[in-house]
Amino acid sequence: MVLMTATLGLVGYVCFGLAGFAFGVFVSVIFCMQAYSNSRERLLRFYNARPLDQIDHPDLFNLVKHTSQQASLSIPEIFVVPTRKPYAFIVGHDSESAALVFSEGILELLEIDELEGVIGHELAHVRNKDLLVGSVAGYFAVWISYIATLPRLLDVVRGEKNMKSHNGGPIGLAISSFIAPLVAIVIRIAISKKREYLADAEAGRITGKFLPLASALEKMNNHPVRLNLDSRPATAHLMVVNPLSGNGMSSLFVSHPCVIERISRLREKSRQELY
Repeated sequence: MVLMTATLGLVGYVCFGLAGFAFGVFVSVIFCMQAYSNSRERLLRFYNARPLDQIDHPDLFNLVKHTSQQASLSIPEIFVVPTRKPYAFIVGHDSESAALVFSEGILELLEIDELEGVIGHELAHVRNKDLLVGSVAGYFAVWISYIATLPRLLDVVRGEKNMKSHNGGPIGLAISSFIAPLVAIVIRIAISKKREYLADAEAGRITGKFLPLASALEKMNNHPVRLNLDSRPATAHLMVVNPLSGNGMSSLFVSHPCVIERISRLREKSRQELY
């Protein structure tokens, strides 16, 4: 919250002086209020997620219900995104407001026990108190990214836009260069790679088995049609598998550990359970 306020205040000061700083601080307070109350809905709209019809997918609803009971959590609402790219994530403030999101691709790709592992992983984030932090961080990151376009809008208003250049001028370049790494910092501070390892382990304890999640991670990682968020990485940390290539600027936003290492740890935990 403090970082968000400082960012908007700085951008406002650079563009408009003290009046801009005051306006930036005011806007940051509004953002904080909006982030807490609307982060779930905005992130669902961001991915065009729609509620899943229980009549059409009774097995999935029963699986989510069973896994939620195993985790001693409220049953989350279920949403689906119409895309063949396999991914899943969960958003909300707590277990009472949680929304579990699946792509059509992941529902087609995974077997029922593998889906259970993915559900267990997402519910583990709820049990580990990661949910609110992840949702709000994603909401902030999306909005901070939008701030990078402010200098270009100011150039248009002031009539200073160069028709041969669309970079917003020196101020636009400076702020845009500052904004992208800042978004990465927001996410890296809020979301640790360690949280993914913990969620994997907790998923195994919730479901009573580690190998199905390992199999699900492997399938999603090797799938020919994968989600790639290099062009809009602000919400990449929400996904069950890293959706970034790790090349160029996108490397700053990577909040997931290596999938191969996650699979290896899950398999090792499964072996330990046998002895």
